[in-house]
Amino acid sequence: MPYSGYRNTLSFIKNTIQGNAKHGVSLYNGSANLIKNNITANTSTGNTAVRCDYYATPLFGYASSPYFEGRNTMTGAYYGVYAEDNASPDVGVSSSLAYNNRFVSNTKDAYTTSGADIVAKYAWWGENPPASS
Repeated sequence: MPYSGYRNTLSFIKNTIQGNAKHGVSLYNGSANLIKNNITANTSTGNTAVRCDYYATPLFGYASSPYFEGRNTMTGAYYGVYAEDNASPDVGVSSSLAYNNRFVSNTKDAYTTSGADIVAKYAWWGENPPASS
């Protein structure tokens, strides 16, 4: 079942979100903390693991101890994270905040439009840990 937020601060911790017809998590002008979730969507055009619209500001981690890193996995979606209309998801802010989020087997891992910005500096793109070669 997809989860949505509208002008709320939500926390999603250790969930398996799958079998969605459209989006795993959808935020519209809301904020959320996403921690240790496995979010799967199908690869049909437009389906997303995490969709952020109109000034949505999710943090893929938690800004207070003990949950700094995200360790979320976005997999099997057309878009891993999609942002539009000035949304600004933080998927990998620094080496100590919102890091270790994974994008696996998505058609497009991250996509932005309409003045949106995705920060994903400390994310895994594919395997975790990465292949050693």
